[in-house]
Amino acid sequence: MTGDLATFEGHGIKFVYPVSWPVSEEGNDETVTITVNSKGCSFFSVVVMDPPQDPEDVIEQIVETYREIYPEMDEYPLFIPSAAPGMHAARELDFVCLDLVTTVSLHAFRTGERTLLTLVQGPDKELEEISPLLEAIAKSVHADDGMNQEATLEDA
Repeated sequence: MTGDLATFEGHGIKFVYPVSWPVSEEGNDETVTITVNSKGCSFFSVVVMDPPQDPEDVIEQIVETYREIYPEMDEYPLFIPSAAPGMHAARELDFVCLDLVTTVSLHAFRTGERTLLTLVQGPDKELEEISPLLEAIAKSVHADDGMNQEATLEDA
């Protein structure tokens, strides 16, 4: 990732993102969602769940929510690193919204103290240009207990 970067740090995690992209937080004592919005329609979110939850259950809940909204959605498995069996789950979703094909990449993984869910979403036309940047944000997520997204994705 190049250019002017900022670092988000809080809720036991940190990650880097373009300084010109707005960041918002919402949540409660057990779940916090931090979202970084691109200048278009695409965004990156990380959900911090404490106490930890099963990553596969987290992914299934998110997929079910999307399926309720977009019943004709397509779902695909994503690579799960061999170094992270049982602590990492991932899916890709595709659906049509406002005549645009939209893609969502979901990764949930356990750290020692919490479960993190990263979500990248955007219309395919926009993602063609900024997907590498959104993926770099997702891979920069580090938990203060030493686990990070990049380490769980290194086999990808």
